Amino acid sequence: MKTKMIQTTLIFLIASITIVFAQESSVPQGVQDAFKNKYPNMTAPSWDREDDNKYEATFNRDGKTYEAKFSANGEWLKTERDVNRSEVPQAVLTALANSEYAAWEQGDNFDEVETPAHAKLYKIEVERGDQEYNLYFTPEGELVNRERD
Repeated sequence: MKTKMIQTTLIFLIASITIVFAQESSVPQGVQDAFKNKYPNMTAPSWDREDDNKYEATFNRDGKTYEAKFSANGEWLKTERDVNRSEVPQAVLTALANSEYAAWEQGDNFDEVETPAHAKLYKIEVERGDQEYNLYFTPEGELVNRERD
C-alpha cells in the first residue's frame, strides 16, 4: 500500500513539473524576456495565454499577487493587483458617486493598475442589466478610460 502511494505521489509530482515547464516553454521568449526586464527580481511566474493572443504572468511581490499582461511580441501592456475598497482613494470613490455610473451596481473587486501611460489607476467594475464596464480612475478621481467587460 505504501509503495503504491509513493508511486502515485511521484507520478503526480513529475506530471506537475512537466506541466510547469511545458507552460513556460509555450510562452514566446520575447514575452519572457520582457517580463524579466520589467520585473528583474521576480522569478517563476505562472503564465496564461489569453484568447486575444496576450500573455498574463501571475507573480507575488511583497506578499501581494500581481498579474502582468504582455502582447505576443513582448510589449508590456499593464499590471494589476486586487485591492480592498479601503485602499481605493476617497477621491476615486467620490468621483464614482458623482458620475453617471453612481446608480450602477458595483462589484466587490477593485484593482490597482499600472500602464505605460499611468503609474497608478484604480479599476472599478460596474454593471446595469446586460451592460458591464471597467472604469479606470486616476488617484485624483479623474475617469480616464471605460472599457466594456
